[in-house]
Amino acid sequence: MYIMSGEIIDLIKGKELFSSLSKQDLSVLEPFLYERTLKKGQYLFWQGDPRQRIYYLLDGYVTLEKSNKQGSMQYNQYIKKDTLFPYNGLFTGSKEYCHSAIAETDIHVVYLSTDVFESFLSKHNRLLQKVIKEYGKILEGQEKRIQHGIIPNAQERVLNSISYLMMDLGVEYPDYIRIDFPFTTSKLSVLSGTSRETASLVINKLKREKKLTIKEKMIYIHEPQYFEKLVI
Repeated sequence: MYIMSGEIIDLIKGKELFSSLSKQDLSVLEPFLYERTLKKGQYLFWQGDPRQRIYYLLDGYVTLEKSNKQGSMQYNQYIKKDTLFPYNGLFTGSKEYCHSAIAETDIHVVYLSTDVFESFLSKHNRLLQKVIKEYGKILEGQEKRIQHGIIPNAQERVLNSISYLMMDLGVEYPDYIRIDFPFTTSKLSVLSGTSRETASLVINKLKREKKLTIKEKMIYIHEPQYFEKLVI
């Protein structure tokens, strides 16, 4: 459902990232804000497209993917609702997106020109500080993923990948943590750099040990502490 133009600022104001700004501050952006809905599997932008927009995900999940010239997957990152993206290229003068952005579910986004957003950031230090902090978290997570990605043991890489999914995308409930992202063994094998057979072997073992279950492509983590201790 599309938002009435006068309601977009109210909606953005309610998000944690923009909470330090007044409605009057944000009203400057209103003429430049647009929204869009996409179906699962559609692309917001392709790797190499002109880097013209920055997005805020209101609902759903997005995957950022980067491939080499041969078409082999080099990197992917999952984006959940209430997240600004992509951070790569802000204030650097980068002319192209370094990832492709694919809707993993039906999604709803608000977007505006990157140039307009950069200009706005430069005038609002509190927002700029929050953006820098969030980008720092992303870089820290990427560094840890790289460190664990070179672990020789493939099964350990699968376990670490589940741990990162839990920490990045998990929603906490009284008796479990649920990863609402649509999970498949193929996605897990790509994320951990292993074969589908290895990823399936680890998942089945965790199921037998009742550390997790999978229902309708969602992962239910029953022993979060087991996965928390895997990430250093």
